[in-house]
Parts: sequence; C-alpha cells; structure tokens
Amino acid sequence: MNTSKMKSVAVATILAAMTVVGSTYPALGGSNSAPVLTVEKSAINKDLNQMAVTKDRVNDLKKQVYDERKSAMNTNATRKQLSKAEADHRLAKAYLRADKKDLVMDHHSYIVERRKQAMNDRFALVKARFQLQGDLTAGRSAAIDKVRLIIDQKQQLKSDELALKEAKTNRNNDLLAINKKIEKTDGQNIARLKMEDASAKFQNLAMK
Repeated sequence: MNTSKMKSVAVATILAAMTVVGSTYPALGGSNSAPVLTVEKSAINKDLNQMAVTKDRVNDLKKQVYDERKSAMNTNATRKQLSKAEADHRLAKAYLRADKKDLVMDHHSYIVERRKQAMNDRFALVKARFQLQGDLTAGRSAAIDKVRLIIDQKQQLKSDELALKEAKTNRNNDLLAINKKIEKTDGQNIARLKMEDASAKFQNLAMK
C-alpha cells in the first residue's frame, strides 16, 4: 500500500472515530441563555396599563360631552378636558411603541451576536478539518489532538446554533405575547400587528 493510500485510510478511520465519539458528547449549554429582558417587558406592561387608563378617561369624557349637548349645556370645559385626555392617550401610545421597539432591538442585538458566534464556529471547524490531513504527517499524536479539537468545536457549534434558535424563538414568542395585549388596548394598527404575528409564527414553524 503506498503512502497516499495509507494516509487516506488513516483519515477515514480517524473521521469515523470522531463521528462516533462526537455523538456521545452532550451539547454544551448554559452560558448562551437568551436574555429575559425583564425591564423592557415591565416598561411595556406599564405602558399598556397607562393606555387603558387614558382610554377609559377619553371614553368617559366623550360620553360626558354627549350628555351635556343632549341637555343643552355648555360643553367647553369638558371638551378642554377631553382634548388633554386624548393627548395623554397619544403619549401613552408613543411610549408603548418606543418600549416595544427597545425590546425588539435588544432581541435583535443578541441574535446578531449568536449568529456571528455560530459563523465563527463553522469557520473554525472547517479550518480544523482541513488541517487534520496535514497533521497526519506529523504523527499519530498530533492527529489525535486535532480530532479532539474538532469534536470540541462540533459540540460548540451545536451549542451556539441551539442558542441562536432559542434567541429567535424567544423574540418571536415575546412579540406574539405583547401584540396580543396591544391588540386588546387598541395600542397599534391592527394590520401591522397581524403582519408581525404572521411573520413570528412562520419563523417559529420553520425552525421546528
């Protein structure tokens, strides 16, 4: 058997062993947990509560204006209060949009970070596999060390890909939950909410 054939057999044997051993290793985890974003969610819930209060205030004042007109009363004072109440309601909506945007941006930043890490893992894995054949010429010990490195990198890639999937799922689930609450308070355009919900559900389905 010539040298090139011996190297090919050695590579095949080592890669087969690597596959078997690698499959027995549990995926790494724990350090890549997606952020909970409690502060952002708390701010959104506060906005929703404020919107409910201002909406009730607007509705009460509109009814009062209607009753005063029906009774031929002067409505100037009530309409001034109504104008301020409507301004408060618009402000509450603006805060809700801003806090929702902050939540989505935080999720996006984490997803970008996880995607970048997964890409780096893939590059490192390809590089290590390419170097494996060269290490065979340096001796069995060097090749075994490279195989161990490849196994570790494969598990790290699995871990980071799982973290990326988790990050996307958490973002979509947060968006679906928040949009459901927003729809009940009429805090945002319904068509836009439905589009966001459809996109989030489709992405979750595609990742299963």
